[in-house]
This record gives sequence, C-alpha cells and structure tokens, in this order.
Amino acid sequence: MNELVESPTASDLEAIESHRSWIRECHPPELGRKPEQFDRQLDLLDALIKGGWMDPAETAQLHCLGVILGDAFVEEKGFEWVMVKSGYSREPAIRLPGSAVILYPIEIISQKIEKGEAVDVPALFEGICAIADHQRNRAE
Repeated sequence: MNELVESPTASDLEAIESHRSWIRECHPPELGRKPEQFDRQLDLLDALIKGGWMDPAETAQLHCLGVILGDAFVEEKGFEWVMVKSGYSREPAIRLPGSAVILYPIEIISQKIEKGEAVDVPALFEGICAIADHQRNRAE
C-alpha cells in the first residue's frame, strides 16, 4: 500500500499540541516539578514512566507519552513532525529530513506499556537512533 507523507496542517498541529497540553495540565504532583521544568523531554518521559503514573489501559494517555518521545527526537536529533496517509488512515509520525526514515513515536511506548513490558527510555531512544542512523546511511 502506498504511503503519502505530508506536512502537518494547522489542525494536525493542534491535535499534537493537545497531547502535550494534557501532559502539562495533568501531570502527577509526585513528579516534583512541572513538565516544562525538565531540561530534556526524555527526562520528563522517563519520570512519568518510572513513576508508574500511566495506566496501561488508557491508550489515549499513552499516546501523549508518544508525542513527548517524538518531541525528543525533534529536539535532539533533528527530526520533523509529518503526517503519513496510508489507505484510509492518516497519522502523525516523525521523519529525518532528507531521508526516508519515518518513525511512529505515538505507538512505540503505548505498545510496550500495554504489553506490560518495561520501558527504559534512554535505551529505547538510543536504540531507535542507532536504527535510524543505520537506515539513513544505507539509503545514501
């Protein structure tokens, strides 16, 4: 099936922002600080997951974590938010500019947590970066 990669519309960006807003507004007090006070998106993500704050049955909440993961790739590795249309679905993803490397961060964490798997945020991030670098280098 063909996939079409598009720039996000204003409506798409609003939807992504609503995920960020949910994290900012509904953060647990036991984090010790507000989400915007973390130096890195990965540190915030790690604190939310390690604190056991996320309910594995609440997929929408887990998708908010995926947006934070995507933001970490954008901030630290230069990815960009895009929308991928495939068949009847259209979903947010991140792409390494100038390459065919596309990741779906919204699903990465939710799938692991829903399966009851432990999530080591730094290892996950570095592992995905290594795969993305490998794919980019193969394509060049």
